[in-house]
Amino acid sequence: MPNDIFISYSSHDREKALALTEVLRTLGYSVWIDKTGLEGASNWSKSIAQSLSDCSVLMLLLSNHSLASRNVSKELSVASELKKQILPIALEKIDLRDEFLYHLSGLQRVKFEDTEGIVAALKAIGITGSMGRSEIGPAVRLPSPEISYRLAVLPFDDLSPLHDNEWFADGMMDELIGTLGSLKQIHVNPRADVIFYKKNKPKLSELAAELKCRYVVDGGVQKSGEKIRIRVSLSDVTEHKQIWSEKYDGTFDDIFDFQEKTAISITEALRLTLTPEEEKKVEHRPTQNPEAYELYLKGEEYYSRSTRADLEHALGLYEEAFRYDPKFVEAIAMVATTSQSLYRLYSRNQSWLTRADEALRKVFEIEGRTARYYGISSAVHFVCGRFDLALADARQAIELDSNYVQGYAALGTACQLLGDKEGAVAAWEKVVSINENDRHAHFGLIIVLSELQQPEYLRAAAQRALPIYERYLKLNPGDDNARVEYATILESAGKIEESIRLADELALNTGLDGFLLYNLCCLYMHCGRQEKAMEMLTRSIRNGHINLEHIRRDPDLEPLRDLPEFQVLMEELGERSKLKES
Repeated sequence: MPNDIFISYSSHDREKALALTEVLRTLGYSVWIDKTGLEGASNWSKSIAQSLSDCSVLMLLLSNHSLASRNVSKELSVASELKKQILPIALEKIDLRDEFLYHLSGLQRVKFEDTEGIVAALKAIGITGSMGRSEIGPAVRLPSPEISYRLAVLPFDDLSPLHDNEWFADGMMDELIGTLGSLKQIHVNPRADVIFYKKNKPKLSELAAELKCRYVVDGGVQKSGEKIRIRVSLSDVTEHKQIWSEKYDGTFDDIFDFQEKTAISITEALRLTLTPEEEKKVEHRPTQNPEAYELYLKGEEYYSRSTRADLEHALGLYEEAFRYDPKFVEAIAMVATTSQSLYRLYSRNQSWLTRADEALRKVFEIEGRTARYYGISSAVHFVCGRFDLALADARQAIELDSNYVQGYAALGTACQLLGDKEGAVAAWEKVVSINENDRHAHFGLIIVLSELQQPEYLRAAAQRALPIYERYLKLNPGDDNARVEYATILESAGKIEESIRLADELALNTGLDGFLLYNLCCLYMHCGRQEKAMEMLTRSIRNGHINLEHIRRDPDLEPLRDLPEFQVLMEELGERSKLKES
């Protein structure tokens, strides 16, 4: 079957070639690409010759590797003889020579990461994807050309006899994600992508296809008293082989040495050359105190559960960790984050904000005005209703770190509350482009788009989010929060009957908290079921949702404001808010 585009590349650039193929197919182009890797092969495949004959354009990925490839040179010569259109895509700065200079002389190169430039160039030579130019959004992007490897760190198995050390297993995963993710040449899937597989691990090949990565880090930990054993492996899923593995035995005092050795061994297995700055990141230790680190890891486990009791327990563990090491900035930063989360989600007691402010001040004393400091500060301003200050600090965080996800999320929230819907969309699109499988980012984007009156853009964003939620719920069917969000996304995607059916099922659950009931209220309003929405709002407030300012501002509730029962609820909520604050 004829294809629009034939991609010619060196096998050394396979990761980038596959990423480009995925983006082009998402935009509706038909693409042929050889996945077998014929680099250096003596025989040229008949399927390649036929595909070259059938294609409309040869898209040539230019790099020093492709200049040295006999097969790429042959594909270029054949395409030229067949009078095919040739589109050079620059992966790096190179000087053309020999036959490449002859065939490409006068042709404009497009940078690999310039998705819109690539689409415009294809359009100029008469090739248009089936989705059309108007469907290209900021999230349909190629990774930076500096990225050489896409890697996922899976949740480590807890191999302890009583399986009571998940906090330790998750801590190893988080540490490796953080360390390897700070390196320029590696794209590491964030925690939100991989935590799905904590209890349900499919075959590595299936998992790599879902996570769009080539390399997978897997492992297990065993802890008995102070003795620990850690096993780690690195696999190349494309080649179906394990390329490195190691086992460490020692005590918890050795944990930082183990983590550093593991990160260094993985970079060596991938043949990466680290800059001096990256070497410092690999060697960085959050604390020199193993007891403080153990408390911090246990706090992370409780924080991830998000109930009030778990957040309060996590807060105590973080504070204890900081008492063990008064320079442990990660611990005191989580004190601030957890305190403002408790205020925002469960109680308007001023003491939570006092603790958040005190912790934030200590973050500043330890590390100064960093992206983390401004990100936390923005969140605190937000829960206090100081939206202008929340916006200013979110922008400061992004200025200091252009890939700081929490900064863009804070920016999206602040822009939305201040009425800058376009700014909010741009911020949430940036989060999605950095963490494409982050369901929370997709949901934040969809909420803003629902207020913009751009149904086509909203539906496209919802369609993009549906498989992410479906995959998550397949592994976590009991997560009611995700189910409520999924019902909202179904409605945004135009699947109204499915959305209402799921909403009605969720509404029967008497155990839903006030926040989830409030989201159901908004969903019913979108579906035109005002009476059911009023019922959910009443239950929401009676079940603890007391964010009076949010309810007053929310445009979804506008049709309810003149109802007597709504006004009674607002009076009740106002009285309860005063009591909580006192």
